[in-house]
Amino acid sequence: MGVILLLAVFVVSASAIGIAYVGGVDSDADEVVISADLSANGTDLRVDHLRGDALPNEALAVVVRANGNATRYPFAPPLGEFAPGDSRAFPDALAANESNEVALYHEPSGEQIALATLTPEPEPVTETGSIEGTVVGPGAASMRVASGASFGVRQVATPLVGATVAVDGAGRVAEATTGSRGAYRIDGLEPAEYEVSAAASGLALSATTVDVDPDETATTTVEVLDAAIDAVAYVDRDGDGDPDEQYTPVELAFLGSVDGHLVVYDDVEVTAAADRVTIRDGVTIRADGVSLESGGNLRVGGDLNARGATVTTAARDWIFASAGDIGLTVGGTADLREGRFDATGVGLSGGRDGRITVTAGSGVLTDGASFDPDLA
Repeated sequence: MGVILLLAVFVVSASAIGIAYVGGVDSDADEVVISADLSANGTDLRVDHLRGDALPNEALAVVVRANGNATRYPFAPPLGEFAPGDSRAFPDALAANESNEVALYHEPSGEQIALATLTPEPEPVTETGSIEGTVVGPGAASMRVASGASFGVRQVATPLVGATVAVDGAGRVAEATTGSRGAYRIDGLEPAEYEVSAAASGLALSATTVDVDPDETATTTVEVLDAAIDAVAYVDRDGDGDPDEQYTPVELAFLGSVDGHLVVYDDVEVTAAADRVTIRDGVTIRADGVSLESGGNLRVGGDLNARGATVTTAARDWIFASAGDIGLTVGGTADLREGRFDATGVGLSGGRDGRITVTAGSGVLTDGASFDPDLA
């Protein structure tokens, strides 16, 4: 067995340096000298070779003792040497908020090279918040005035039991199931903006957004819609003028591209792509950025039932407001007559307007239409 003389060991809560002479090992000198530093980075252990001779990885190991347990971490694999300037990291080798006795050993001799007592600083605790509320959906039917000033039947919203609620934000998704009276609650959420969505059997997905603050509970009610009653758009795939599929506002927002004639007949936030797009008279489209694409004719605020439609990405703010862009792309004729297109940004200290662009294969009709700012 070789002889080791530990000249100095400096023990601190964050790191410790050990200097040792190891005899009886292969070396050009009579003895091998090694100076090593043991330190903590959170619960990760780091060993640095400060100066001295190189030693084979398979000759070295660290032992961590905490909470009555001892864990050995060998340097090999990989094979090779632990030389001056080298470092080894052992992720999560240290117990958080505990005193860890860490020793670096030269295993062939069984001698200790360095010793440290490391107490990782507790990781900062993130103050969390909660979201609670109620999910409601179609219940008994009642009469109301529907869009377009025509009478229609709408079902009264009642609490839904057994609906699935998901909150998406801050890099995670959490779920809950509504209990009695449609109530739900999700705790342990980091402060951020979350999308809260709800789904129930036989009904359309519905969603809203809510901000979560530290140590606060945000409350929101999510209404799950019935597509047959609460739809704002439909697609006509075979050209017969009848709806082949209807869409609620949430479904339309996530619709993507569809084949056929997409008709939007109620106010909505939308990005739509279809063979043909029609925005009915009096409908307002609002979004951070509007992009309507059509392979055929695009009618926004056109004659007949499309006059007077509004497309806006306007932004207003107390400080600085930045508006989104409005982009209209159509393979045929773009009929924008009598429409209003607003992409202005207005704030007390300034604003940035969005761009309004129209690309049409067979011409653009703009009689009576207003554009703010002007068409690019």
